[in-house]
Amino acid sequence: QTLSLAQKIKWRNGEAKAFNSIGNIYGEQGDYPKTLDCYLKALKIFEDIGDKNTIASVIGNIGIVYWTQGDYPKALDYYFKALKIDEELKNKNDIAGNLGNIGIVYQAMGDYTKALTYCLKALELKEELKDEDGVAIWLGNIGSIYYEQASHANGDALYQKALDCYFRSLKIAEDIKDKNEIAADLNGIGSSYIDTKKYLEAEKYLFDALKIDKEIGVVQYEMDVENAFTKLYEKTNRYQLALEHYKRAM
Repeated sequence: QTLSLAQKIKWRNGEAKAFNSIGNIYGEQGDYPKTLDCYLKALKIFEDIGDKNTIASVIGNIGIVYWTQGDYPKALDYYFKALKIDEELKNKNDIAGNLGNIGIVYQAMGDYTKALTYCLKALELKEELKDEDGVAIWLGNIGSIYYEQASHANGDALYQKALDCYFRSLKIAEDIKDKNEIAADLNGIGSSYIDTKKYLEAEKYLFDALKIDKEIGVVQYEMDVENAFTKLYEKTNRYQLALEHYKRAM
């Protein structure tokens, strides 16, 4: 039986979605070559059938893979391609996602000016869309940019900006009960207090973060907090505790 054009497009769309889903699984397993192979196959099919919304999504996924592997130029290339398509489609939610992802890549490259420019644009769109979860996430990310910038520049004003963002994010995250963001913000606050020598406050926020990390089972977050405890106890000459937390982090 000969398939109609509509049936062919539907079949190929299903095939592309399957490749994309398999790519997601490989990505979770950390097999990035197979992830890229699946995403590129999905992208080719979506391009053939002209599904612009999904094309932008898959291109963004490819950007994430390159970002995860530390290939920042390629990550930026794909994020900008996705951004261009989403801007043509006037999809504000996805525009915000791509802007923020571009900012995160620039942060990883140490270009904090560009990182802030793009993440602040993402935040502005999320506020316009009244997306509380998105606002909390991007406030937290902007806080982390200010924190890294402060760590390199030893700037008290930058630490304060980081703390302002973390606390604003924390309030929203607590209101909407987003435990992942709450944990990330608590860790950010605790880490900022270590660097500003407010050690008692730092310890309190880090313990609160660790408690939530254990509840939600995000091992990466738990490791980050254990590393922060190591730094805290080294700075306060409690070397046995520092060693214990270092071992847990490892």
